[in-house]
Amino acid sequence: MSETDKFAVGYLGPAELGGWLLFLIIVLSFDALLYLLGAIAARHSYILIVWRLLLAALTASAAYFLAIRNRKGVLLAKLYFAIYLVVTLVGVARLGTTNVLRTSLTCAVTICYYSYLARSSRVKAIYFSGS
Repeated sequence: MSETDKFAVGYLGPAELGGWLLFLIIVLSFDALLYLLGAIAARHSYILIVWRLLLAALTASAAYFLAIRNRKGVLLAKLYFAIYLVVTLVGVARLGTTNVLRTSLTCAVTICYYSYLARSSRVKAIYFSGS
């Protein structure tokens, strides 16, 4: 690729925030907002309030650190997805589920995002390059 092609409109180098990584940051930010609103709505269950506030803090900090290109964001996002997967599977095992498709899609998306953070060359270039 020539030097002039690198400055073309829409070009993102391997070490730029964009694509699925940018979408992940937006999703984590939106999840943090939903957890915060859920904590506000759960007025009488203190355990649920604390749980949702912890998840809101985890997702918000993961999104923030990913956005500022700090490698802590990758660890926090992986931690969030691991917790989310475990809670989903434990909930299915304990409570049962009537919507197998929704649970399967939730698990598949969670595993995809976790593996994206673990194996993506863009994530490695941005967060784990020589610096």
